[in-house]
Amino acid sequence: MSISADANRLPSASTTFRFYNDLCNYFAGVPRVVSGTKAARTEKAAGTIQYFPSDLLIDAQRLRTNMMICFDQFLQTFGQSTPAFIKVQSGSGGGLFPSKYVYRDTLTAALVTSYSAYLIVLNKQINALHQCETQKEENLSLARDICMSVEYCAATGLCGAQCMTFSLQHVLPICPEEHRSWVKSWLDLFMESSMLLKNN
Repeated sequence: MSISADANRLPSASTTFRFYNDLCNYFAGVPRVVSGTKAARTEKAAGTIQYFPSDLLIDAQRLRTNMMICFDQFLQTFGQSTPAFIKVQSGSGGGLFPSKYVYRDTLTAALVTSYSAYLIVLNKQINALHQCETQKEENLSLARDICMSVEYCAATGLCGAQCMTFSLQHVLPICPEEHRSWVKSWLDLFMESSMLLKNN
């Protein structure tokens, strides 16, 4: 992730909410792509179709582009002296992640981690439609971003627990083998925290 801005001030609450709303609208389009890809794969496996519909791939690529542009614009609303998040030394990365992200606030953390998870999901659909892993390295980078956010989100209550439960579920299948035990431990912790907080 890159953080750049011309202004050296925090975005207004209304600006943050606008980008939050815009990104959530894009996130809402991801299940449609997943459903379409699943249906096309089923039809192709059954021999009903020979090739994946081109409009399905175009739709997925357009959604990916729009999400990325909106996210970059969101980051640019922060100033260079007050970025959306910073990277600092981790206290509990277990050697796998020596650095962690510290966010401006809980809402920003939720937005960034959710964006990373949804983009992983979308990239996997595009890879399936392309029948090649064109975004493999990008997905690994997004997974690292999520993993570097666990410490911050662990201290933000139900919001952080729910965001990490969702995000780490998409990290687990794609992370390197040596990271899976670490990811699974955090995922279990966040799932347990979510249930405890919901029930109290």
